[in-house]
Amino acid sequence: HHDGVSGTEKQAVSNDYYLQLFKGTVECEQLSANILSSMIKGSADVTPKLYQNSSEVLVNMTAVDEIAVVVFNSLAWERDVVVSVPTNLSNVVVSDSTGKQLAAQQVLASPSYNPEVANKTGFELLFTAHLPAFGFETFFVKQSSSVEVSEFIKMGDDDIAIENTQLKATFSGTTHRLSSIAINDGGKTITTDNNLVQYTSAAGNNEPNSGAYVFRPMQDNHVFIGTQKIGGFHSTGWHFPMQQQKYPTLDFPLLLATPAGDTVKDTFTVSMQHSDIFQTSFHIYRADGTRGWSQNLWLSYAVLDATQPPLSGLEGYQFGTAEVTATSVKCELTEITFAKAFSAAPQVITTVEDPSLGMHSYATTVVSVSATGAKVNVCRADSSDGWSKSVHLNYVAFGNDTKATRADVTFGTFTLSGTNSKGPQQKNVSLEDFPVFRGIVLASVMSKSGEVYSVTSYNSTAAGFGINVDSMDGTPWTDDLTISWLVFQRNTIEAPVTADEQIVTTVATGPVVQEVRQVFKNHYAVTSRLYQGASPNFQFLDQTYDIGPLDLGRELVTRFHTSLSNPTWYSDDTGLELIPRQYDSTKDEPVAGNYYPMVMGSFLNDSSDAISMSVLSERSHGSGSLGDGMLEVMLHRRCLQDDHFGVGEVLNETDHIRPRLWIVPADNAESAYNLRRKLSYELQNPPMVMFGRGMVGAWAKTYTTNFTAMSKPLPDNVHLLSLKARNETASSKISEFVIRLQHVFEKDEGSPLAAPVTLNTDDYFVEGFQPTIANEATLSANREKSSVNRLPWRTASSERQHWLSSSFGKQRWDSEQANTVQLVPRQIRTFIAN
Repeated sequence: HHDGVSGTEKQAVSNDYYLQLFKGTVECEQLSANILSSMIKGSADVTPKLYQNSSEVLVNMTAVDEIAVVVFNSLAWERDVVVSVPTNLSNVVVSDSTGKQLAAQQVLASPSYNPEVANKTGFELLFTAHLPAFGFETFFVKQSSSVEVSEFIKMGDDDIAIENTQLKATFSGTTHRLSSIAINDGGKTITTDNNLVQYTSAAGNNEPNSGAYVFRPMQDNHVFIGTQKIGGFHSTGWHFPMQQQKYPTLDFPLLLATPAGDTVKDTFTVSMQHSDIFQTSFHIYRADGTRGWSQNLWLSYAVLDATQPPLSGLEGYQFGTAEVTATSVKCELTEITFAKAFSAAPQVITTVEDPSLGMHSYATTVVSVSATGAKVNVCRADSSDGWSKSVHLNYVAFGNDTKATRADVTFGTFTLSGTNSKGPQQKNVSLEDFPVFRGIVLASVMSKSGEVYSVTSYNSTAAGFGINVDSMDGTPWTDDLTISWLVFQRNTIEAPVTADEQIVTTVATGPVVQEVRQVFKNHYAVTSRLYQGASPNFQFLDQTYDIGPLDLGRELVTRFHTSLSNPTWYSDDTGLELIPRQYDSTKDEPVAGNYYPMVMGSFLNDSSDAISMSVLSERSHGSGSLGDGMLEVMLHRRCLQDDHFGVGEVLNETDHIRPRLWIVPADNAESAYNLRRKLSYELQNPPMVMFGRGMVGAWAKTYTTNFTAMSKPLPDNVHLLSLKARNETASSKISEFVIRLQHVFEKDEGSPLAAPVTLNTDDYFVEGFQPTIANEATLSANREKSSVNRLPWRTASSERQHWLSSSFGKQRWDSEQANTVQLVPRQIRTFIAN
């Protein structure tokens, strides 16, 4: 069911899916065990009993037991794998079917994800297995006093590294995080900072929430107010969900704000009423004094904290606050003194903050500015005069000494000439090459006359924004006004899971695996492994995440910030075609709008070098690249509110999950494509492991200990996608098979394997498994392809058209060369075979 797959079902339905899938899994395990038992039996009189659940045998193992471990490889390629099984005994050894002892290693089971299992089994046994193509191999486990359990050593202040023949992964002694991956053959290194980061789920403020249908991190600097039909002003609570992490001081942060409308009409004033470091309230007042407004209204704001200024893309600016004492008159002229003199008179943006929480509205106009300070007229915007307690005048100043260090921050000024017309005056500001859609606009008016004005922005896009200005008394003005403005990107609320110094990192080494375990905090852990051996199958860093339950209202990603530089990155489309992506800063949602599905994996490469880094997955994720050299993968989500798109429930996922990612570096294009394609199939098609009881000698004498259906592996660019029974005769013998062959590469992928391939199945399958082809079928195998009349589509490439006519156009296998087929890149062909 589509809701069950996508996660857009109610929790009760999800629980039912879990139950049904569990029942189906148990039945499939039993069926698989029965089939494999029959194959192992051979001509023996007794069929061995196999278990796919290790708890039946290995976790209850005694010192005299010997356990048969049968490992089945469903791929039609030979492969080297590291088999991982839990054991309750230490000091165990592994041998093959001839009795030869194999390299094996035991480590303490990680307690970070499931203490009950870890305490019960105690140990994890790892050994390397060479598996035949589309077949199985048998290994044997027993206790021995000659093997020791690998010891985990806690990381200190020095860097540590784990290494195998192909790769070296280094973890920083400063951050305790993955800091680089080096390719040993060639010496190229990718520096990276791999961290667990949590987005805060959007909730409240009348904007779409993050939920089952919508991934939407909360953004600071922007509050949606909507329309207001009653009252001359709008007052509401305003929460800062990030303050406790971003502004940790006890001092109250300073607030600057400017109203923002969606149409060219009306102007408003805003005054802040700060209550604590987590939330505030504010008043918005319509400048012409009429009641309510019909247009949508936003509030753009900046939170300024003395210990951590948020305008990270701006250098050389100053901010602060000045006290405006109580007064009984309408306006009060207030002086601001800058902490450090500018080289010339800067621009100044101001907002009034009333800590008394009085129901008052204020407006400000800058009267004069010098290099050392400014004079600002602070006035009541409503019909009353004065205020009984001091208020604060918050400001930010920037000018010749200020520069924008990022493309998503800019500032400027313009002049509005005097007018004889009543009502708001408009000015459109054009921004060239500004990479921000719906940026945050802060603005203030400077008038030498001291008259007070209201200012409101509108229609902010990447191309620019508009400004409405009006006098507070509604009369025309004759003096020229100077409007100072600052525009910057909305701040997405995110934070690392924990501080660097709180990450507990341990390392263990051995003959099979070198391993680093990072515990960020309870329910957040990562295990990184490099497997020993010369096989190219091991050119990856294996990361397993032990996650959950998450903190409430958080959405967790693993983020890689690498030394690779390229605006283009790639993710796959349904596990097949790799699609180039680029960060689009003009999207309304800068994070969610740049996320894409990742079924097989994503990768980055360097524009000036052939070096690349792929992140492969064994399940579907969302992924994105939000900056040059960055790649992140969504791991888990736990939201605060329903997104109101149909589920009717909060996505409050409290499950523990164990997603697995393989990090695959490569130093040339051919190697990158070959590794990426081959390893993705290995990750998504893990070997099936089953267990039985029996001594190696007796088992090997009685039963078949290894088998392959292939006389030789299929070519590296051909995947045996399906080989299954189509029907059975009355005598219970299978009369027809469906066989599907898939070309795993795309055209022009930079590898010699990304080319048409021709093969004859007689050369690859052993006698008894060799298919005799009858007909080619549609992909679903429910019709013969010769009976299907497709619409003819013109293609842009004549070469591609030739491939289509020579391959897709064939309705049968080549009759002159029986059981021979050609596959072109990315093609899947389905056949009915006897």
